[in-house]
Amino acid sequence: MTGIGGSGPAGPDGAAAAHALAPSALAAAPSAVAAPDAAAVAAGRTGPGRPADPSGSGVPSGSGGSGGSGDSRDSSGCDRAFGARLMTPLLLGSLLNPINSTMIATALVAIGRDFHVGAAGTAWLISAMYLSSAVGQPSMGRLADRVGPRRVFAAGALTVCAAGLIGALAPTFGLLIVSRVVLGIGTAAAYPAAMAILRAESRRVGRPAPRYVLGRLSLAALGSAAIGPTLGGLLAATAGRRAVFAVNIPLALLALTLADRSLRAGATGTGTGTSD
Repeated sequence: MTGIGGSGPAGPDGAAAAHALAPSALAAAPSAVAAPDAAAVAAGRTGPGRPADPSGSGVPSGSGGSGGSGDSRDSSGCDRAFGARLMTPLLLGSLLNPINSTMIATALVAIGRDFHVGAAGTAWLISAMYLSSAVGQPSMGRLADRVGPRRVFAAGALTVCAAGLIGALAPTFGLLIVSRVVLGIGTAAAYPAAMAILRAESRRVGRPAPRYVLGRLSLAALGSAAIGPTLGGLLAATAGRRAVFAVNIPLALLALTLADRSLRAGATGTGTGTSD
């Protein structure tokens, strides 16, 4: 007796062969079903302890996927807060003290000749500014904490302008020493006010000031002290010893103008900067 379609006898041997094929088919079925799951695990979408990603993007749900993009946004916002608009007037104000400490050295001979003062007398022009700066810097730092760094920075810039005007027009050697004392007090206000402004800006953005910002302040102080003698010699040789004092007027006015723009922008919330 033949089976259906003439495939062969349908006896006991044929039935046994059919039953023998059934377990092998059932054994192959689970591997076929499990294949997509293995592919998904290999793709990183599923696996032990990892939730499935319904979108198929290969990133587990809740993993954040952006790789810390929030930190990069915060870092870029912090860099903008301490950018050139805020730092330029602070750097310009901070370099006035060291540059005036060394710039006067090249004009001492001309000053002594004009006022008939020896080397011992002209040395007071250097000592007077050092003494007033040593007393003025901690005092201005304390004043910045009490009345606000922006006001102290502006007052210091105006004081530097007055000192430059007195020194450029001084008819006597005594007034020249007074101008150096006033110059020491005015320039001493810039650095502590700048540090207070940076501290307030750090509180505003919720992040500490980057290290390179403080490095720039130190570089401005050291670099300006190094170029002071060269600048003083150039001014004394081309425009006379009065130019060594008069050069402080445009520098201080520029620092005051830039600081007023940047800090007022911070006060109104239209840019970076810090108000009192």
